[in-house]
Amino acid sequence: EEIGRTTRAELDLAAEGRNAERFAEDFADDARVCVPKVFWDWSARRTLTLENVGYLKIGDLAGLERAGISRPEVARTLYRIYMQQIFVHSFVHADPHPGNLFVRALPEEGEAPFRPGDAVPPPPGGGERRFQIVFVDFGMVAAIPERLRGALREYAIGLGTRDAVRLVHSYVSAGVLLPGADLRRLEEVHEALFERFWGVRIGSLREVAFSEATFFLREYRDLLYQIPFQVQVDLLFASRAVGLLAGMATQLDPEFDPWAETMPFAQRLAQEELKRGWPDLLRDAAMQARTLLGLPQRLDAILTRGERGSLTIQTGLSPDARRALQRLERSNQRVGWMLIASAFLIAGAVLRADNGGPW
Repeated sequence: EEIGRTTRAELDLAAEGRNAERFAEDFADDARVCVPKVFWDWSARRTLTLENVGYLKIGDLAGLERAGISRPEVARTLYRIYMQQIFVHSFVHADPHPGNLFVRALPEEGEAPFRPGDAVPPPPGGGERRFQIVFVDFGMVAAIPERLRGALREYAIGLGTRDAVRLVHSYVSAGVLLPGADLRRLEEVHEALFERFWGVRIGSLREVAFSEATFFLREYRDLLYQIPFQVQVDLLFASRAVGLLAGMATQLDPEFDPWAETMPFAQRLAQEELKRGWPDLLRDAAMQARTLLGLPQRLDAILTRGERGSLTIQTGLSPDARRALQRLERSNQRVGWMLIASAFLIAGAVLRADNGGPW
């Protein structure tokens, strides 16, 4: 159903035009972003006429260098724009492959504006040329619903501040954890991820991930086998966009550091949380009031389950106890295989003695 709905949306060019205008409105005051104008008089449901924005392709690395445009700066700018889409505007261009992104070189003082297809020389005075990121093809977009926005902001703040507890809490708020998930165990694995991957350049991420795979398989095999997550459709396209974005950032700048770019963004979000106005506080107070009003009913349900003998308590082992238990489990498995091998050896010897024939 999701694939069918997405395909029909991709073919609805009038909807794509409206998506482009909404995206342009989100970034109307942002000089880093360029969105082609829609010419509605020459457009219809199956025909979309846009402004020509065929500037430098974002994958044309040689062309960017000839124009004096910094590839690392393009990667950083693109990443920041996507942080803004996901965590601020909640409206995401979900198809950021190299065919849908261009780089528009901006003229220096005394230069004529560059037209699409023009060869762009380096700046006359040297240095780096200013640019804009151009987005096209808005047939596939992700509109993040209200119920997930607060959780995504929590996720960004937790990621940028290396707060594993806040990160896991964002999963709970978003509803992406299966019932009964071990929250403390998830916090533990996220702390290990921060410790071992923080500061790794995106170009080295693959090699580091392979080298660390043995550690995570050994220490957290229980989580890897259980996978206590459920992916919601609302997040699929945003996740896909981030995956494509990582690939482009690697191509533009193998030394790109996503952690360093996330930190200031997360800190800004945290500061905004502290500066919220009275309408937001009033809304939070209303939610707290609803929770308090529902507490007596929930407490009564818990007591009823206790009286019936159906109340269960979930406990978790400490990290050291869990590792000791895993070592014991592996030892038991080795003993089991030794017993099986010994049984085969003895059975073979008995058969050989009984038959007395050739081996």
